[in-house]
Amino acid sequence: MSKKIGGSPDSGQAADAGLAPRPRRRRTKFGDWQCNMLEWGAIGRESGRQIKEYAQCRADTGLYRPEGSPAIREAREYLCREMTGLGLEVTRDYAGNIYGTRPGREPDKAVLTGSHIDTVSGGGQFDGAYGVVAALEVMRRLVKDDYPNRRPVEMVAFMGEEGSAFSQALLGSAALAGAMPREDILRLTAFDGRSFEEIVEAGSPTGLKTIKKDVSDYEYFVEAHIEQGPILWTE
Repeated sequence: MSKKIGGSPDSGQAADAGLAPRPRRRRTKFGDWQCNMLEWGAIGRESGRQIKEYAQCRADTGLYRPEGSPAIREAREYLCREMTGLGLEVTRDYAGNIYGTRPGREPDKAVLTGSHIDTVSGGGQFDGAYGVVAALEVMRRLVKDDYPNRRPVEMVAFMGEEGSAFSQALLGSAALAGAMPREDILRLTAFDGRSFEEIVEAGSPTGLKTIKKDVSDYEYFVEAHIEQGPILWTE
């Protein structure tokens, strides 16, 4: 049976994952990863503004995708649709990190790659999201080439890396690494008074299986990251 590579999942795949299918976009001018960047770049911008070309992205009109907002939920739903379309197993952990897993030929420790898609106010289009798009493109190539990876390969979108909802940043990666006790994370209260669990639920797609994740599950972690700011823009 053939697998659809890239683009939107068909309606059956999306329905199975509890997600509404995304309208199909003609991808003739850009590759899949470029379309991912452009389409993500429209989520969290000023209302009604559509980004069609890189040149339209201005330094003074950045993104705002704080944790617990409709924008971050939409961004994660987009990611889940893309991963579902590639046949990945899509899950989340208690901290709201979202994973897409491609099994390996052997039950070895996995290779993990990814970054984050939440932003600060006026955040850059590539800051964090570039690492998630890069991970998605790796998965797309593995599927397209039917590559027989020995280790499992996983991609991740970490939750709360920018500190946009809490006084604490790097929450998702700290939860996975065990750098912050689970009970301390769950006790956090957002700037707007919501609990950590309320923020996670507000920003997470429905229907995702929640599983236990630990840093010991992984042998390697690779992150492509752009710390976007005025120097990057001017150069």
